[in-house]
Amino acid sequence: WEVKVRTRLETDAGSGEAILFQVSDNGAGMTDEVKAKLFSRFFSTKAGRGTGLGLLITQKIVSEQGGALSFESEVGQGTTFSVRFKRSMQKS
Repeated sequence: WEVKVRTRLETDAGSGEAILFQVSDNGAGMTDEVKAKLFSRFFSTKAGRGTGLGLLITQKIVSEQGGALSFESEVGQGTTFSVRFKRSMQKS
């Protein structure tokens, strides 16, 4: 297994700048069934371990801060989770 963490600044003429954080692995990936339930309360692929709340809570926190959490996954190819926040310029 290999895990990669990336950050970058994206620029879009229509929506401005965004900061993107990505975590990718080359693991087993997820089936369509798992992808459909991923952010459901108490859903877990780890039988007997975990609460099934981690991704749901993470999605809520990211959303409350004005960001977006998304993912891409293919069976046998791995998964990438992305967190995107619009970049704001604050004056001191």
